[in-house]
Amino acid sequence: MEYFGSAGAGKWSAALVPAGTGCFILVNSSHTPQRRRSNIAHEMGTPS
Repeated sequence: MEYFGSAGAGKWSAALVPAGTGCFILVNSSHTPQRRRSNIAHEMGTPS
C-alpha cells in the first residue's frame, strides 16, 4: 500500500472497490482538489 502513496502516486488517480453489496472510491490525495473531483465523478459513472 505504501507504493501507491509514494513512488506509485503518479500512476493512479482513483479506483472503484467492491465491498460486500456496495463499493467505495479510493482517490489519490496527491492530486489537486479539482482533479480528485473529476476522478470521483468518473468512478461514480463506472458500472460496478
